Amino acid sequence: PGHSLSLSLSLSGRIVTASHNALFVWDMNGTLITHTQLTSSPSLTFTCITQTSSFEWDKNNVIVTGSNDGIVRIWGILYKAGPHPHTHTKSMVIRSKLTMHTSFERSDNKQPAQITCLKFTESHDALYVGDERGRVYSWKKEKSTDCDSALIPLL
Repeated sequence: PGHSLSLSLSLSGRIVTASHNALFVWDMNGTLITHTQLTSSPSLTFTCITQTSSFEWDKNNVIVTGSNDGIVRIWGILYKAGPHPHTHTKSMVIRSKLTMHTSFERSDNKQPAQITCLKFTESHDALYVGDERGRVYSWKKEKSTDCDSALIPLL
């Protein structure tokens, strides 16, 4: 009880794990690439994760997490030049949040629920979100070349 662990593998070999409120990204050899903590609150936990299957260097690559607060978070890895030649640092950044229908923090959500399942379509142009009430919502990527394109609800 109280322990949560999620795992996502990509075709490029990237491994993403989440435990409680910490998110970790590993390469195929098990070397830690980067990690982040959602919050210092022990009550907020990741419940599921998924990711796109593009190459590691692709700026459109995203990691998507669901959590017990009903929020879907879309993460990217930010690469910055390091202090030494040919080095760089990597950090996790939130690109976007999906709060419609499920988030507990929105007063217009009449039946908020924790996120239980996330799945991209094979082409990565839509994301399906399942919640603990048994509902499934679909979000479609807006037509844009910008890597921070928003996902919009499909009606």
